[in-house]
Amino acid sequence: MFGYRADEIENKNFSVLRKSHLTQEEDDKGVHQILENKFWNDEITLVKQDKSEFDAFVSISLIKKNDKEFLVYRVSDITMRKSSERELVNAKDLAEQAAIAKSSFLATISHEIRTPMNGVIGMANALDNTELDKHQKRYVNTIQRSSKNLLTIINEVLDFSKAESGKMTLELIPCSLKEVIEDVLDLMSPTASEKNVNLTSRIDANTPLDLITDPTKIKQILTNLVSNALKFTNKGGVHIDVRARAKEKRTFYLEFKVGDTGIGIPEEKLSNVFESFTQSDSSTSRKYGGTGLGLSICKKLVNLMGGIYGQRVKKEKDQPLF
Repeated sequence: MFGYRADEIENKNFSVLRKSHLTQEEDDKGVHQILENKFWNDEITLVKQDKSEFDAFVSISLIKKNDKEFLVYRVSDITMRKSSERELVNAKDLAEQAAIAKSSFLATISHEIRTPMNGVIGMANALDNTELDKHQKRYVNTIQRSSKNLLTIINEVLDFSKAESGKMTLELIPCSLKEVIEDVLDLMSPTASEKNVNLTSRIDANTPLDLITDPTKIKQILTNLVSNALKFTNKGGVHIDVRARAKEKRTFYLEFKVGDTGIGIPEEKLSNVFESFTQSDSSTSRKYGGTGLGLSICKKLVNLMGGIYGQRVKKEKDQPLF
C-alpha cells in the first residue's frame, strides 16, 4: 500500500506515513481515547514512499499479549469513496445553483411576458367595445379567450417559480371562511354556468367561520382545484366541502374537499398528478389545455400553510358525490 519494503519501514513511527504530524494536543487526545475505549478511528491523509498522497481510514486498537501492550493499525484506502463523495457534493451544489437559476429565469420571464400580455388583453377589451361585425366579434372573442388562457399559464409559472425558490410567504390576517368560499364560487360561477354544471358548497356546522389565516392562499388553492374540476366536468356538478378535523388549543385544522362528477383519473395515475408539469394523460394538455402545474402549486401552498395535501379520492360505485 505504501511502497516500502519491510526493512525500510521496520521500527519506524507511524507518523512518517502521515501527511501532517499530530500536534501534542491531538496526540494526547488520541492516547486518552485509546486508553479509555481501546480503539481510535479517523480519516486522514497518508503519504506513500514516492510522496504521493491518498485518503485513508485508520483504525487503531490497543491489545494485550503476554503482558505486553500493542497498537494494531488497520489502514484502508478510501480514495475512491472520498472522490465519489466530493463528486456528489459538487453535483448537489451544481443542482442547487441550477434550481436557483431556473427559478430566477422563470420568475423574470413570467414578469416580462405578463406586461405585454396585459396590453394585449386591454386592447382586445377596448376593441370589443367598438362596433364590430359578427366575424370581427368572433375574432376578438378568440383573442380574449386565448389571452386569458395564456395569462393563466404565465401566472402559474410565476407562482411555481416563487414556490420553488422559497419566496412565498404567508400573510396571516383575520378573515371569514364563509366569505372566502363565496369569493371562490363567485369567481368560478360564470365558467360553471357556461358548461351548465352545478357549483355548490357546504361548511360543516361545527367549523369555525372567523379565522386568522392567509385567505388569499386558500382562495388560490380552492380556485385552482375548482377550475381543474370544472375543466374535466361536462355534466353534473362540482362541490366544495369544508369541516374542522382537529383542534389544538386555539388552532383548528380544516379539511377542504373538492368533488366533481367529471371524467376522473385512473387509479395508477393518482400519485403522478401532484408532480410538476405532469398530467394524467399525455393527450390531456392537447384536449383541455393547461401546464400541469396547477395541482403542484396547490400542494406547495398547502405544505407552506402546514397542511397535508391528500390524493384524489376514487369515488366508489353508487356513492353519491355530495
